Amino acid sequence: MSIYRKEKEVGWVIGRGLTIGFFLYGPRGCVQLWASVIHVPGSEEFRLLPHDFGYHTHWPQYDDQRIRDEKCKRLGGRPCYYDGSSLVAQKLFATLCDLGELPVWLALQEKHDSLRIEGDE
Repeated sequence: MSIYRKEKEVGWVIGRGLTIGFFLYGPRGCVQLWASVIHVPGSEEFRLLPHDFGYHTHWPQYDDQRIRDEKCKRLGGRPCYYDGSSLVAQKLFATLCDLGELPVWLALQEKHDSLRIEGDE
């Protein structure tokens, strides 16, 4: 039995367009990859905008990191420390388009497993 739970979300946000999210949950928290598909005004063109590869965790990952959300949806309503990168998201979505989902799940798992937990040095 896996210690990880995988979820995908697809939704619609007015003004942003279609949103796509990959989430990997485990004992160290949740790691996510988010992107939007937006319509370019005045054209028939659509554009993929990767905007976040990040984590939600119960423990600070660096000195002076502050709680971002007292009731984090990704951590079951508990407080969370969060950080993310749009640059990493861009690279990972390019990999998704070229190679499919497996490398995305592996990257999410690798990030999850690198998160510090209480007692780690």
